[in-house]
Amino acid sequence: MPEGETMRARPTGHVTTCAGLLAFGLVAAPAFGVELGAGERARPALRRVAAPEPGVAGTLVAAADASGGVTEALSDSDSAHARFAARLAAAVDATPWLNFGAWLGGRYDVHPRDARGADDGWLFQPELSTRLAWRSGALGYGFEAAAWLPGGADVGSSFSALSADGRALLSHYGSDLLVAGYAGFRLDRSAKVAEDAARLRPGDRSALGASDYNAALAGVGLGYGLGRTLLFGELAAQLLLGSPKPAASPLWLSVGVRRPLATPGLSCEVSLDAFASARPDAGSELFPLEPRVTLNLGLRYRFGERAAVKPAARAAASKPEPVLVPVVAKPTSIELALLDDRGQPLQRAQVVVSQGGVETPLVEASPGQYRLDQARPGRARLRIKAEGFQPVERDVDLQTGAALRVDVRVEQALPAGQVRGLVRSFRGKPLAASIRVEPGGGQASTDAEGFFQLDVPPGEYEVVIESPGYQPQRRKAKVDQQGVVIVNADLSQ
Repeated sequence: MPEGETMRARPTGHVTTCAGLLAFGLVAAPAFGVELGAGERARPALRRVAAPEPGVAGTLVAAADASGGVTEALSDSDSAHARFAARLAAAVDATPWLNFGAWLGGRYDVHPRDARGADDGWLFQPELSTRLAWRSGALGYGFEAAAWLPGGADVGSSFSALSADGRALLSHYGSDLLVAGYAGFRLDRSAKVAEDAARLRPGDRSALGASDYNAALAGVGLGYGLGRTLLFGELAAQLLLGSPKPAASPLWLSVGVRRPLATPGLSCEVSLDAFASARPDAGSELFPLEPRVTLNLGLRYRFGERAAVKPAARAAASKPEPVLVPVVAKPTSIELALLDDRGQPLQRAQVVVSQGGVETPLVEASPGQYRLDQARPGRARLRIKAEGFQPVERDVDLQTGAALRVDVRVEQALPAGQVRGLVRSFRGKPLAASIRVEPGGGQASTDAEGFFQLDVPPGEYEVVIESPGYQPQRRKAKVDQQGVVIVNADLSQ
């Protein structure tokens, strides 16, 4: 590159490429509707930190934001730099657990006059992504993969620098608090858009955002629902692997607020980002450089939401007043008391609530008491399974913000056949004894009252009863299909 030439992008061909990729993403990959919030890429997130959450198939979300940022002088010969950026994103749920998204970002950098003169220019960056997300009780977990084209001087250099991210996602949903985090890896080939890095001006280095290093990705964030308003803060890091200056690895601190607007499904967001990394020395190596402070303004629209209707306060009112359905729906809780056929608490049962093809387990809080604190309002089905008992399914209606109490008694499943009875001494004292059936080798022990039962297939058996200090007994038993044979034994010493 000749001395004095800058790395200014040529926007026309690149815009066409980005628009084509965005259109492909919207047609080939229907994104993710969210309950708690959508980040800068229209998928469930705080801002950068994802919040895995199953959605509703066919839900479409669109988002847009604009930002302005400034940074300090990058060399001794210049002054502060400025960046203005905009993003468009769309995402759709293909299934409750699978979503796809497309994202297009553009940024305009203004560099101050330095020894080579003033400079400015546009760069564009498209991205396609997919996310798997599930929910188990209060936990959300999933995986996200994305491919993106770094902004470059021309289309060919951008495609040669195609890069990819992979992240494992985890979140915990409380009644008002969300904790989310991710860990992953970035395969970064963006340095290919600036192969003659040593000749780049500091401003062009910042505008390109290119890196010579792959990176480990990590982030953690908190979101708090205050009525219909979401407050959030997060920390995100990109650890450059093999970098001679680890302190130059990107580190973002963000705080923000998100709130629904008057139009159903529409919400706005304001956030402030601080880039806390050390500035690398100018040289032949490329490090990602971001504005020190960035103010972001965003809008998000979730298609299909409608206003609810609040009844008139008086019969004389002419029209009901429309009110918004909150973007953050107040979750409901389920409390289940599970008893066996003798009225005793039934422990270690498998209890799940099924909604929209997603099954969420209830947690056993105490013997026979099962609970779920973060169920979605709406129709649901309880499914209960316990070893030795007949399965139970029950439809329930979960009301927004209300706790549902359910009492269920399950019946024992009929065995194919059973041998049971009492073992006592001749004086009528219950004995601790072992019982074995032959053939087959099935075994059981008596309880504190001398009672035993043993499930066996239909057939003819010899029942062997033994107790320390007493003479063993052998008894014949013929067990029919779903039949019960009583074998009581009084043992002598």
